[in-house]
Amino acid sequence: MRWLLHIKDAGQHGYEHVFLHCRDTDVVSFLVSYYDDLHIPEIWVVAGTQLKRRYIPIQDIHSGLEQNVRSNLLAFHAVTVCELFCKTLETYSVNIVSCAPRTCR
Repeated sequence: MRWLLHIKDAGQHGYEHVFLHCRDTDVVSFLVSYYDDLHIPEIWVVAGTQLKRRYIPIQDIHSGLEQNVRSNLLAFHAVTVCELFCKTLETYSVNIVSCAPRTCR
């Protein structure tokens, strides 16, 4: 979880965009849950393979979920692993983009 401290430090030093490469849904859950504390406007999780890369916008997921869902997301994820998390994203119509974000082109 050291990566979370590095992201928070980047926000305190004025960074506005962070890209985190990972394969673990736990990372997405933590980022959505702690998004307000990180003070970075755009956080993207880069997932997939080199040939089929996906960029997951944490800021869009965060804003697409109600406060009570965001505050309980880690507990939901711990109990249900990935199933509920993925269903929650579908329920709130959160889009996961498959191209690079505009701000980084």
